[in-house]
Amino acid sequence: MEVVGSFDGVGDIYYAGRKVMGSQSRFIRQDQLDKSLPPIRGPWRILCVDDDLASLHLRRAILERAGYQVISIDRPSEALEQDLSVIDLILLDYDMPEMNGRELFLRLRTARAICPILLLSGCVEGIPPEVRVLFSTCITKGTPIEEILAIVAAYLEQAMMRDAP
Repeated sequence: MEVVGSFDGVGDIYYAGRKVMGSQSRFIRQDQLDKSLPPIRGPWRILCVDDDLASLHLRRAILERAGYQVISIDRPSEALEQDLSVIDLILLDYDMPEMNGRELFLRLRTARAICPILLLSGCVEGIPPEVRVLFSTCITKGTPIEEILAIVAAYLEQAMMRDAP
């Protein structure tokens, strides 16, 4: 069976059965991932911004396998160049070299991003509460894939209900 990857354990990432980074992880087989996927009503477009290329590529592969269209960007300034009117959800890392997640969040909102913006970080507890409340939700990178997909689906479902006539 094809091994898709895992986010179990902060910073632990496997891709195609090989350790990409971290010290411990569990494998997610393709059949397990398919059973855990929420139904997709879309096509939903997700913008992922993370300076860690291994995490970014794995996240993109998992989200695409779940049926989402994904734009993955490793530099925050490039996120600001996107047509935000066609983005349904944004997943941001917090600790990035060009600007942190808070700065990018504020710039995205100034650029009229109206979709949910979720923070996905390895150290959510270390981010001040006054920053965490800006985001729709904050997810620790160690959260199991199934939970991340369920959270994403829930926010997209809320957006669909909000936008319904």
